Amino acid sequence: MAIWVLESAYRYAKASAVLLNAHLTFESEVNAALAMELLIKSLLVEAVDNPRRGTVLEQYSSRHIKLKDGHDLISLYSEVPKEIAEKVGLASQVGLLERKKDTFKSLRYIYEEKAPRGSDNLLLQTVCWLLPQVVDHFVQAGHEDKWLSYMKSNPQLMMASSIGTC
Repeated sequence: MAIWVLESAYRYAKASAVLLNAHLTFESEVNAALAMELLIKSLLVEAVDNPRRGTVLEQYSSRHIKLKDGHDLISLYSEVPKEIAEKVGLASQVGLLERKKDTFKSLRYIYEEKAPRGSDNLLLQTVCWLLPQVVDHFVQAGHEDKWLSYMKSNPQLMMASSIGTC
């Protein structure tokens, strides 16, 4: 379990909200897709055994996960243990993950012939909804991380209105 990866997901969600508020909707959704990808990966990756292990600069690996495309949200979801996916609320979002599975790649090139014609903030709203539940999961698993503690004691920071989407 990777707290730094989850914190990165939070930061990309914040960036997505800034872009959304600036009416850069495609760019916002690309960042929201990356936030969702990182949120899911935080449940999957393993700490690398190197001098940074156990520090705030800990590094992670996903080599044990066999995926053709590390950006495919539904493929990433399928690697999350079922009990964890249900506990954090991810299991209830399968339909959205399926519909938005390629968003990170497809919306980066909106000028291409087969690019999507529109964007929305559903991924961002969903990341905002999932973040507190994933934080709780890590806290309940016994992780003693300062960022986790801060977010746990300030849950309003993870809400959509605080991230800046309302």
